[in-house]
Amino acid sequence: MTGREVRLPARCIHCNAPVEGKPKKKDIYWHHPAIYLSILAALLIYVILVLVLRKKVRLYYYMCPRHKSRRRLHIAIAWLLVLGLPGLFVLGFYVQNGWLALAGVVSLLAGLFYAVIFVPVLTPRKIDDYYGWFKRAHPDFLATLPTWQGAA
Repeated sequence: MTGREVRLPARCIHCNAPVEGKPKKKDIYWHHPAIYLSILAALLIYVILVLVLRKKVRLYYYMCPRHKSRRRLHIAIAWLLVLGLPGLFVLGFYVQNGWLALAGVVSLLAGLFYAVIFVPVLTPRKIDDYYGWFKRAHPDFLATLPTWQGAA
């Protein structure tokens, strides 16, 4: 499983526009959703199971300048929301205002949710020992790829 790489064509995966330059490299991990149930037992058990059972694909992909810029904006917004936590949380305790402290916690959660929803380039639906299935690629980009013939 190690060393598995996917090199996508030199077209933007979000709009299928032609692109120039070097591809971006991203290691994408996936584990079966049932492993989340182990969190109920203990967070440490979950972490150990994920580290042992996760599947990995190294993906080389391209994005046009418009989508690169949009992704950078989403990353900045997520960080601003997450970093709003310490400021609001500390200020809330300093002025003894529970609402400000609560706003800091909400800011952290909002930043994490925002990052999960808007930042990923591709989202893995499943990765096994031979194949990977992903979401978020544009249909026109997918149409340029060879037709999948199924398992050999």
